[in-house]
Amino acid sequence: MTEARLRDMLLLQLTHDYNCFLDDFEHTNILITSKTRHPERRRFEDEDSIADLLVYDGKLIASVEDEVFDSVEEYFADSEDSDGEWFFDTFDIIAFNKLLSGFGYELGPARVGYVPRASGVEQKQAALPSTFTWLEGRELERYQGDERFNEALLASKVTPDMLALARFDEQGEIIGMSGASRNSPDMWELGVNVLSAARRIGIAAELVRLLSLEVQRRGHLPYFNCCMSH
Repeated sequence: MTEARLRDMLLLQLTHDYNCFLDDFEHTNILITSKTRHPERRRFEDEDSIADLLVYDGKLIASVEDEVFDSVEEYFADSEDSDGEWFFDTFDIIAFNKLLSGFGYELGPARVGYVPRASGVEQKQAALPSTFTWLEGRELERYQGDERFNEALLASKVTPDMLALARFDEQGEIIGMSGASRNSPDMWELGVNVLSAARRIGIAAELVRLLSLEVQRRGHLPYFNCCMSH
């Protein structure tokens, strides 16, 4: 995929997720929107949130339920920052959490999201070394629920597992897996697990790289969410 195509897919998805428009990303002013449930939004197991926050390229969008809309709008109107570049500073996080606590809520996990650089990937699936194997369909069921691969495979009806790439050692024992789950029609979320004895030698990076290329080849945008302190 080209860089322009990747960006277009990402921004279109964000408009579905945060109830905004493409031209909203042309400036960095903080934007407050009413929370909606667009049919093509990214879906997750836990959707019972009162506010969803995004910072992308310095722009902050807060998509919030009506009961807190005025309070959130007032909070950001009084903020010294005119954009979202510094929102995840500890002091700002604590202050915003205090606002939410007044409504009986608190902030959930904050994630850093990554999308790939342009790959220029060809349409033909790349040949794999003999130690790698693609898994999809019924082949995934063998490993779903296996705690060793709980980041690669989610075994969720909300975000179904679509494709995985397994890595085996020379004895034929599985040592790592990356997987892609469908959050929305266009975006598939990646996860990876590598057994402790096989870490620190680049297996996870290679699994994610190859899976990302294949997801792009199939016409979807892969992305990876990571804990901020990971």
